Amino acid sequence: MPKKKHHRPLTLKQSRFADAYIDTDGNATEAYRRSYNVGNQPPQSLWRRAHEVLHNSKVSARIEQLKRDAAARKEITLDEISEGLREAAALARDRGQVGAMATALMGLAKLGGLVTDRQRVEHTGQSYTEALEEVADALKLKKDVTNSALADQAALHADASKEKH
Repeated sequence: MPKKKHHRPLTLKQSRFADAYIDTDGNATEAYRRSYNVGNQPPQSLWRRAHEVLHNSKVSARIEQLKRDAAARKEITLDEISEGLREAAALARDRGQVGAMATALMGLAKLGGLVTDRQRVEHTGQSYTEALEEVADALKLKKDVTNSALADQAALHADASKEKH
């Protein structure tokens, strides 16, 4: 008759480790420090032991469950947002608050992709031609500086070659 595997629950320290791992955004070493009596263990030992606990199948399963639970608590659906905006628009309409109603309806339109925000580009007062001339002058200046530096390098190289001969 085959032996039955006994599925033992997590120890208190393993459970604390899983909770601390979530609380520290996945820092296994810090979770280990918070859950176990580490004393004066060197950092390499802490890392190795934290790694061992993290890869324990029961602990890793608990961590995955905690992650799923956290995600479910944070999850909000488009339907929930849409419903909230519709309720806000209806309440605003009933109270005669036209501005609030328009804001809620615009929120619905954006949610549905019917309206997109535009970006505003500020005009500095320069004409398009003036701006292009300014850029061209800056590029010409850069080119002149580069050519001058290259000419200086060539002259130094020529002087060094003459001294060798």
